Amino acid sequence: MSEKEFVETIAPHERALVLLDDGHTSAGEVCRKVLARLAAKHLEAQFCWLPAERAFFLTQMVDLQGLPTIFVLS
Repeated sequence: MSEKEFVETIAPHERALVLLDDGHTSAGEVCRKVLARLAAKHLEAQFCWLPAERAFFLTQMVDLQGLPTIFVLS
């Protein structure tokens, strides 16, 4: 998913959880599995994953301390 596709995907939703990950650690895979289970129970929210290398503007706007990072948007 590109940053443009990400914005288009979450725009119509009131709530979104976004996993930003670089794919270099197993922690990102664990987060994706947990978020997939949550997504099945919380249909009111959009859950998505955005690779860090495709999130130029997002990573520039926020001072990230590490990856994976979860953004909760409301």
